[in-house]
Amino acid sequence: MNHKQEILEFKTKFDQVIADKKSIMVVAHKNPDDDSVASMLGVYRYLRQAYPEKSVEVFTFSLAEDRWHSFDDFGVIKFLTDESYDFSRFDLLIGVDASQFTRFHPNTEFFTTFKGQSVCIDHHKNEVDKFDLSLVLGDFSSNAEIVFNVFYDDGKYLDKTTAEILILGILGDTGNFRFVNYKQSEVFLVVKRLIEVAEMNIQEFMSRYGTYSEKTFLAVQYVVAHAKIMEIEGWPRFMLSYLDRKCIVDMGLKESEVSAAIHIFVSQYGTSLAEVSWGMVFSARDEGIVSASMRSRPGSVNVRKIGQETGKGGGHDRAGGLKFYEEGHDYDTQECIEWLMDWMKTNMPVLE
Repeated sequence: MNHKQEILEFKTKFDQVIADKKSIMVVAHKNPDDDSVASMLGVYRYLRQAYPEKSVEVFTFSLAEDRWHSFDDFGVIKFLTDESYDFSRFDLLIGVDASQFTRFHPNTEFFTTFKGQSVCIDHHKNEVDKFDLSLVLGDFSSNAEIVFNVFYDDGKYLDKTTAEILILGILGDTGNFRFVNYKQSEVFLVVKRLIEVAEMNIQEFMSRYGTYSEKTFLAVQYVVAHAKIMEIEGWPRFMLSYLDRKCIVDMGLKESEVSAAIHIFVSQYGTSLAEVSWGMVFSARDEGIVSASMRSRPGSVNVRKIGQETGKGGGHDRAGGLKFYEEGHDYDTQECIEWLMDWMKTNMPVLE
């Protein structure tokens, strides 16, 4: 994996694009994960140091999660729920950790009316929309790693705070390095530099944001109790579970607690059972949405392909997801499970 020339060319063009811009918005995909948050703040911190005369604001459409509050600059992120927020004052949009406009804003019409230029930095192997400038490198382990290579590899603006933020993203998207393959081994050299600059103890670092609430634990119990091994002809056996809307209401779960419970289950159980090589868990979300989170072992199902072929999601080869959403319709987890099972019966998996 050698993208040095491509990265250098992007950085040159990026500095040219930004030169005459006065007001910049940095935005991550809706419901951001650790990698998205790290990428947003990594780009923000570079812009604030390299271009202190410019106005830079950071946005994402979701609710804030408590576990990120210990990170410096977290407070600059505006977590929005109002689609009518006025972005007209910005003349540049920088989107990170996604490459489709619809991932950044709940209203697709926003991007047909936005008058400024647009830049994209992403590491997902999905179709790329027409940004004015884009850098999409699908073989990188995380988007935070790309941000490091573009803006911090020369060491000029790399400080302890930035190093810590970028490690958050790398650990998050690599599953604490479980998802790294031999072609991505350069990430270990990046992390070595970041740990040294941050003077970090990994265990202490992870304890700051890796804990979860008692309600989250109860939600995990529910998901485990309702898990089962499934078989569909032509597909490898898989683990399936769900967290339905009634349970969420009865337990009084916040959206962040639902996300945490799903992540814990699918990461710990989705690919750990010897008899199955992949797994999925469905969960009810706000606004009538149901999400499906998927994980697989190497050589098993490419879960990103399921998202792309159904037209309901994407992600990584080993970690992807689907979203069931229709305005005015409250999806039920069982309804969505049945839909996907029917789809699988008439489609074959991509195994790799």
